[in-house]
Amino acid sequence: MSNALDWARIDTVLLDMDGTVLDLAFDNYFWLTHLPAAWGKPRGLAPDQAMQALMPHFIGLRGSLLWYCLDHWSELLEMDIVALKQECRDMIRFLPGAQDFLQQVRASGRRLLLVTNAHPDALALKQSQCPIHEYFEGLHSSHSWGRPKEDASFWTDFAQDCDVDLSRSLFVDDSEAVLRGAVAGGVSQVCGILAPDTSTPARQPFGDWPHVHGLGDISVSTR
Repeated sequence: MSNALDWARIDTVLLDMDGTVLDLAFDNYFWLTHLPAAWGKPRGLAPDQAMQALMPHFIGLRGSLLWYCLDHWSELLEMDIVALKQECRDMIRFLPGAQDFLQQVRASGRRLLLVTNAHPDALALKQSQCPIHEYFEGLHSSHSWGRPKEDASFWTDFAQDCDVDLSRSLFVDDSEAVLRGAVAGGVSQVCGILAPDTSTPARQPFGDWPHVHGLGDISVSTR
């Protein structure tokens, strides 16, 4: 894997949060199991019936900033989504090998920034459970720019505001749509994660970029 990345041309490492640094098992469990059960119960719906009713909302907003907006879902579903997430917060954890990779990047002297589509309240919850702030120079939510990472124009404004040279950056994410947005936005090197959720099997490679099961499979070259 290290041979697929040109570390001589990487000054900044940009990482997604859920499914890259943190286990996506929490998020998948919450949205596919915990939330439907909690939303369906007072409405007399079995979990599978509730999921069937919610799915059109999920599909319709996928890839948009609203899909990631907890305020939107709280209003639409008439539930406190942040409080509901707190009920299963013990599932929030680092993915295997992630912390070692973060330490390697820091030791190499490169900049290390978290770039997530997560709502600021979701980011705060994750940070309260895992000390991600100890590794990163900055934790950045795309909500601050009003556009998701799937939007190529997000990367232009993010790079300008955070003084990042995208032509000398590596971005790692588990989403094909996000990685395509990053490439279109000018990020020179990207890498896809194949095992974002420890509760499910690894996926097949997607897109024409390097892939790894997890961050622990990437060897960081020193300067």
